[in-house]
Parts: sequence; C-alpha cells; structure tokens
Amino acid sequence: MNKLLTTVIVAVPGIISLVPPLQAAALQDPTRPTQTALYLSPSAPLASADKWTLNSTLVANDRRVAVINGNHVSEGESIGGARVLKIRKTDVLIQAPGRRITLQLIPDTLKMRP
Repeated sequence: MNKLLTTVIVAVPGIISLVPPLQAAALQDPTRPTQTALYLSPSAPLASADKWTLNSTLVANDRRVAVINGNHVSEGESIGGARVLKIRKTDVLIQAPGRRITLQLIPDTLKMRP
C-alpha cells in the first residue's frame, strides 16, 4: 500500500507539470467600434472631407452618439468638415458644405436572425 501511495504521490506532480499553465485571455468588448487605424496601411489616406463612414450609433433616452470614421460624435458636433444634424438608430444626417448626406448602417432586414 505504501509503495502504491508513493507512486501516486510522485506520478501526480509529474503529470500536472506536463499540462501547460492556463492563461486568462483578455476579453474584448464585441460592441466596441472597430479601430480603422489597425487595418489601414500607414500610407492609406485618412478620410477626406468628401468621405464619411458610419461605424455605429447609440440612441438612448438621454443621449445620441455616433461613430463616424472611428470618431465619437454627438448631434451638433463636426466631423471632417460636416456638422452632425440628427442621429437615428440606423442612420445619421450630416450637413456637408452645400449638401445634406444620410450615412446609413446595414439595414435591419439584413441583420435579422434566421
């Protein structure tokens, strides 16, 4: 019995040392907007005053925020030479010099689950 117990005591630490240590992976927020700087090459031009991309919107009772070209903006603020007029659930209305533009997210019909 003692020999069996000694074998188990010696074998268990040896087996445990073969298992790689568990490391906690950093969790990322899936609702966080993408960072365009991570996938644009350094030579790629930044968004010009004639190009805006709506990344996401947040519409709540107490605030409305949009992410355009990776930047957080609220109604009344400016981005790339345009003023943000209205933030809605799936689009943002901006006033660019001489024109109004509606930036749209992917339509809800495309995001429906099967």
